[in-house]
Amino acid sequence: MYDGKRVSGSQTKQLVMMDQAMRIGGSNPNFYLYPQTMDLIAAVKSIRSGLHVDEHPINNPELYVIESPQFTCNHTDQRRGDSRRTHPLDLVILVKSCLDCADKRTHIRSTYMQSHLWSGYHVQFAFVVGLPFIQVSKHLRFDGVNFTREHKIVNYTQLKRARVNLFRESAQYNDLLIGGFHDMYFNLTLKLIFTFRWASAFCKDQTPIFLFVDDDISVNPRNLMKFLGRIPISGRTHFNGGMPPASQIPIRPNSTLGGVWAVSEDEFPWERYPSYSLGAGYLVGADYVYDAAVAMAFTQFFRIDDAFLGMVWAKLNYPVLNVPGFRLWIPSSEEVSQTIIAFSNSMDQYINWETGEMKQASSKQPPQTKI
Repeated sequence: MYDGKRVSGSQTKQLVMMDQAMRIGGSNPNFYLYPQTMDLIAAVKSIRSGLHVDEHPINNPELYVIESPQFTCNHTDQRRGDSRRTHPLDLVILVKSCLDCADKRTHIRSTYMQSHLWSGYHVQFAFVVGLPFIQVSKHLRFDGVNFTREHKIVNYTQLKRARVNLFRESAQYNDLLIGGFHDMYFNLTLKLIFTFRWASAFCKDQTPIFLFVDDDISVNPRNLMKFLGRIPISGRTHFNGGMPPASQIPIRPNSTLGGVWAVSEDEFPWERYPSYSLGAGYLVGADYVYDAAVAMAFTQFFRIDDAFLGMVWAKLNYPVLNVPGFRLWIPSSEEVSQTIIAFSNSMDQYINWETGEMKQASSKQPPQTKI
């Protein structure tokens, strides 16, 4: 029972600690207390029906589309000019990329993005990036956690060169979704919101399901098509799954493992995160993408993007599934036949990207990428 003692910290921390002290029958986390405290399920249902919602959104940044991919979700076939698409899409893959990641995008275009690897499946792709800005300050503070970031663009000449290169690449490949926000690590949640908004606005009625994936991850087209084929068509729009994190325990600032993942109790007062898929890759149905895009506006900004999405799923009461075959590394050649996504340097050892077939693996294991 709450004894009336004063609780210090953020309003969210105070509310959660009092709730836990007064709760009968254990201390299961009540994620509905994460701001904004409201009936989010009812609000999303109302907005879906075109009805008014009294609550004003707590997290509604102005996000602008600077440039859209030419062929993705616009009723044309990728790389086939203006020919009208006469068939529905099976899948849209949205790749989270960055300003300095042109080499990774080139690798993806020459590997799993090749259309012949998706024979019989109608798939479209886009890379999501922000814009370069001159970083005025390298110091950031988030409710008791301080960070110092490196300056990548420090003058106008570098800024102009970065923008020219980005738009030149967009004009050449027509596959970049460019948002009007600063492209940096601490804006990954902003990029997530931007991506879900765009997907729900322009793709929702064209594909039943999306794959959201990082640009250092490769996709095995055959295995992904097999997996999607086992999901009933009627269930794909309500699918939500990926690979679970190694731990759902928040990393605190005094931890030697902290780094950019460290969060204070003022930011997140619970002892564990809700269920979520690791940001490296996850599948979400079109209906869930729409609902999440709406719900994000009523969910307080949290800079750990995949955990933020987990908060959204928890407040919507949508389950998060573990997808077999979604992994970071391929431990052996025996496992590759079941692998759907994995780090590119691991997948490249086993897949012949000209044919999509397995190839003889080398005896040398790829270096493991730190996450």
